[in-house]
Amino acid sequence: MIGADAVRCAIMALFALLFAHHVLTIGMLYGGLVLMAICAAVFMGGQASSIPFLVGQESGTQAAAALSLAENTSNLITPVAGGALFSIFGPLPALAINAATYFSLATFARAHTHARTGRSGRFSIAAACDR
Repeated sequence: MIGADAVRCAIMALFALLFAHHVLTIGMLYGGLVLMAICAAVFMGGQASSIPFLVGQESGTQAAAALSLAENTSNLITPVAGGALFSIFGPLPALAINAATYFSLATFARAHTHARTGRSGRFSIAAACDR
């Protein structure tokens, strides 16, 4: 999850930089979006299975419900907010904010995993199953 968010952050930041320098092309957009779709596919597969490792087995159901609520709320609010941001300020701030959200997600997930495991986000599946 952390890696997928980091890659998506880098792609969105690159889009913002390329747009700011007036060199962003449709081919670059398509290529970046394909990479982001691949990251999203990896992320979605690991998202549900990582919940017990992030919050513990005892809180897994509660965390999954909170995640579902957050996703559904986000799906309702973000298209409107993103469209308003884009129409008021233009594409550069929208791209930069999008990159910042991926950066904050990766940073938070890494910090939370480090606090939970006492390690830098790396853990043994065998050790995690012993919890």
